[in-house]
Amino acid sequence: MMRTLRWLTPMFVLVCGCDTFFDATGWPRPDNEPNANSNTGPTKPHEVGLKRFESAAEFQEYFTAQVAGTYQGGFRNELPTTGEFDADATAGGEAAAAPPPQSEGADGETAVEDFSTTTTQEEGVQEADIIKNDGRYIYVLSEGTLRIVQADPGETLQELAAVDLEGHGRDLYLLEDRIVALTRPEVIYDGPVPLVAQGIGPAPVYYRPRVQVTVIDVADRANPLVESTTWFEGDLSSSRMIGDLLHLVLVSNPDFFEPVIAMREGGTADLEVAEVDVDMVLPDYEVDVADSEPAGGNTVDWANVYYPIDPGGYGMTTVVTLDINDPAAFDSVGVVAYPGEIYASTEALYLTDYAYGFFGEARQTTDVYKFAFTDDGPALAAVGAVPGRVLNQYSMGEYQGYLRIATTIDPQWSGGGMGSPSTNNVYVLAEQAGDLAIVGRAENLAPGEEIYSARFSGPRGYLVTFEQIDPLFTLDLADPTNPRVVGKLKVPGYSTFIIEMDENHLLTIGRDAPTDGSWVIPQGVQLSIFDISNFADPQLKFDPEYIGEPDAWSEALYNPKALTYFPAQNLLALPVEISNYWWFGFEEMDEGVVSPDADETGDDDDDEPLPDDLSPPEEFRGLYVYRVTPEEGFEFLGRMSTAIGDDYYYYNSFTRGVFMNDNVFAVTDLGVVGAPVSDVGSVPWQVSFPYSPPEWDYVGGGDSESGSGEASTAIASREAP
Repeated sequence: MMRTLRWLTPMFVLVCGCDTFFDATGWPRPDNEPNANSNTGPTKPHEVGLKRFESAAEFQEYFTAQVAGTYQGGFRNELPTTGEFDADATAGGEAAAAPPPQSEGADGETAVEDFSTTTTQEEGVQEADIIKNDGRYIYVLSEGTLRIVQADPGETLQELAAVDLEGHGRDLYLLEDRIVALTRPEVIYDGPVPLVAQGIGPAPVYYRPRVQVTVIDVADRANPLVESTTWFEGDLSSSRMIGDLLHLVLVSNPDFFEPVIAMREGGTADLEVAEVDVDMVLPDYEVDVADSEPAGGNTVDWANVYYPIDPGGYGMTTVVTLDINDPAAFDSVGVVAYPGEIYASTEALYLTDYAYGFFGEARQTTDVYKFAFTDDGPALAAVGAVPGRVLNQYSMGEYQGYLRIATTIDPQWSGGGMGSPSTNNVYVLAEQAGDLAIVGRAENLAPGEEIYSARFSGPRGYLVTFEQIDPLFTLDLADPTNPRVVGKLKVPGYSTFIIEMDENHLLTIGRDAPTDGSWVIPQGVQLSIFDISNFADPQLKFDPEYIGEPDAWSEALYNPKALTYFPAQNLLALPVEISNYWWFGFEEMDEGVVSPDADETGDDDDDEPLPDDLSPPEEFRGLYVYRVTPEEGFEFLGRMSTAIGDDYYYYNSFTRGVFMNDNVFAVTDLGVVGAPVSDVGSVPWQVSFPYSPPEWDYVGGGDSESGSGEASTAIASREAP
């Protein structure tokens, strides 16, 4: 008789898998790092709106006041709400119409038939990923190096060239014969040494993050040429590319400002904050184009920075639009806010700003800022707010000028117990004279649960919530003033990403979640197909495809770009890891396997031995490949291990699947393996990348002057071949 496997302590679960911990405990999960602008404490009234600074002095005064309020008493306190800055609120623009109902795009272009591309949310809006491919070559960002691999025909698999970049990153764009690489070098701040409060100790070393944009001409794949490099101070929150225009969302968090907003001596109980130097606070840029002198300055001017009516800290977000053909002529706009989730259509970029602590305290609203894409760059068009928090970019979608947004309001606690359970909502926002006004709402969905995935597509929407079972909601959004839930289906487990296969079927990835009625343990990787031909009565069409043992995991569960769905050939690939965590600490004995708390004889009153023929699962790390159709469901075609070459000892940090013609490739930072789709497990083709251990003595990887090293000998940088 099989005994019940018991979970280890919540702390162990937290260390080994944060998702599992929050799933098991039901505590609100931190979807991002705690907001540096957060006001910790109970919910308080929140006034929504942005104003533009009227002078450099006002800019300086605002930042100084926010820093003083944050650090009063030697630590970050609740930030003051002041009414001292009375500049007129920004004027809005006309609502922009979104494109027709969207489908999975092909890196911003019409999908082609012979190779797969990066998963994207909106047609015409390219999204970055750590690899790209064009049907013959694969471009990989590995350990700060761009590697170009010839992959078609499969028999010719080889690395053609490598370009060393400054810093590390996970973002590539492909535009015909050019690659745009986004990396993150960090340099030591070398400005004025800040005065340190008494008793704290010597002045710390400050690192200022940068985002470097490198444009590379790859027309000759064996001899790529660097066209330009542009760096911006700050960290990269997100990016999109539409045509030749690269849209960057950069963040300068409070730690970025520490060196220039120095705390004066005076003891930790009464710190005096230095006045802000405007030029030191504003992030800088530098652009270096081949055959031209480098140029630089402030990324954004104080006159083009907005601040919230209800101040909430001093982190700053900058939206930059850069033409890769003329990187020095970029446009930018800033807002004193810390970015949450980013969504972009072909007409506008939406930035959310929320204020949540680690366990979900603070205000229960999300501000939404709309930046229209204009001929003069990004322009603040409208500001609004919705109750609750947004899960990810797929919880937003624009259609016919309206923004649909799905949120979860976390449970409220009072008197030592729960005052009200969590609820879920869908709101429709319209631009009205500078405001993003709520014109439609569907509220109080699935009380006690939270959103695990959402998707908006034209006049339709899909929502998955979860507590102990997975309800899939179908939403009719044709009337923006009256969004309605029209269908609901409860099935075990939950989905974390939704794809429309066609107008009648959904493909989802998620996890199984068996329960004994009181305790839920999410496990494994689960693929499902739903029939929505009767939109009011969605049905699970096939038994879910369950991958691996309980400890199976996939990056695609939380990163849609790791899931490769190629509808032209009905193919699906996803990275999978199978481990033996469930067997951790157990010992094999004559009568089977017993728990580690058994006594010397192997007896344990709480546990019964496992059958002799039950053995731990085989560990695996690689790519699973399926053929999937609405008519036949899932056909497992095989799997490919990513233990590549002599560097199999080192775990690869990512895996992506690529389909080219009749072949499939598993791409990692250690190399590429490939096989015909008809014989996935054979893996006849392989190329390994040289492995260089990171330079741990420098945070950014590589030194602050020259980056990660000189370019490969195969590169003739800025010189004609």
